[in-house]
This record gives sequence, C-alpha cells and structure tokens, in this order.
Amino acid sequence: MTSDQLVRRAKVIEEVIGLIGAVGADAVQMRDVAQRSGVALATLYRYFSSKENLLAAALEDWQKRLTRRILPGGAPADEDPLPVVLDYLRRAQRAFHRNPAMTALMLQTMTSTDPEVQPAIEQMERNNREMFDR
Repeated sequence: MTSDQLVRRAKVIEEVIGLIGAVGADAVQMRDVAQRSGVALATLYRYFSSKENLLAAALEDWQKRLTRRILPGGAPADEDPLPVVLDYLRRAQRAFHRNPAMTALMLQTMTSTDPEVQPAIEQMERNNREMFDR
C-alpha cells in the first residue's frame, strides 16, 4: 500500500473502533464506515474483503494500542516480570470491561472460521507472545 492508502486505512479503522463502541460490532455497516471515513464503498472493500475482515482488523489495532499503552517498554530484563504481567492483565481486564462491544468482538473473532480473518488472529497472538517474551 502507498502511504496515502495506509493513512486512509488507518482512518477507516479509527472510525470502525468508534462505531463499535457506539453501536456494537453487529450494527456496523460497511456503507456507514465508508461514509464516515470519506472513502468510496469500493475502496473500503479493496482494503477489507468483508465486514468480518474489517472488524478483525479494527480489533487487532485496538488490542495493539491497548498493549502499547499498558506496556510501553515491558519489565527491565533484570526484574521479575510477574508484577508487570499481572498489572497488564488487570488493566486489560478493565479495558475490556469498559468496552463490552470489544469483548464480544474478541470472542467472535477468535472463533471465526473465515480465512480472511486468520491473519488478524495470528497477529494478535504474535502481539501477545511478544508481550510475554519481554
């Protein structure tokens, strides 16, 4: 993707995250996302092959941001990582509690059989492994 396309894609994901919080993942409509993002519906489908793929990408981005916010640098190598991990889990639990639509979407995405969603699931799993490997 070009830098302009990456910017548009990021804008789309930002709008989707907002919509999920406002109306829930099930109520998100591709046409509404395109309109709110200022992109053509065809462009939206070029970036995301389906609504499920779009929602998975939004969830992946939300999870990545959450992890960066909670664990900007991880635990120093010479310290016990357990307190850092426990703090991460507590804060992540609060974030999911504050965003029940994201909690529902996480469960829906992680059990998806859509092959287009698998890359997002794999990326979230890599993000989690990296967090614990710090």
